[in-house]
Amino acid sequence: MKGEIDYFEAECVTATAEFDSEKKYRSFQDVKMAYRELVRNVAGDTGTVLITKRGNETLPHALIQYGETNWEFLKRIAGYLEAVLVPDTYHEVPKAAVGLVQGKRYETGIGDIYEIDKQTGRCRGEEDKLFITVKGTPEMHISDRVSCYGSESLLY
Repeated sequence: MKGEIDYFEAECVTATAEFDSEKKYRSFQDVKMAYRELVRNVAGDTGTVLITKRGNETLPHALIQYGETNWEFLKRIAGYLEAVLVPDTYHEVPKAAVGLVQGKRYETGIGDIYEIDKQTGRCRGEEDKLFITVKGTPEMHISDRVSCYGSESLLY
């Protein structure tokens, strides 16, 4: 029907799937090693992993990768650094980042396709929530920022 919108959920695979293909068993025992060097070793010849947060800190203790894929191990390392592991969606080679990289900025406004939904708090003390859903473009990627009527949001 004309004017009807269909919603769907998509699961996408980036080249970083190569980091998630084989379980490994190894240890990193040099506590003088920086996290930056650790993620470089884990990525090896497969791809590249950038580290944007606390990369120069040294390991607090020996780390063991026991039956984890490189992706699972890198997620655990990101957790130690209070960061997230983000797949790169720009390149066709395996690339990822521990922590968010600086993305592009986009503005939305009158004429753009968006939807606003307000949910009132259910319990005393719970704040109202405002959800603004903006239709993205193929140029938008993880870590980009979108401004909508003065409020900036991060795509993740």
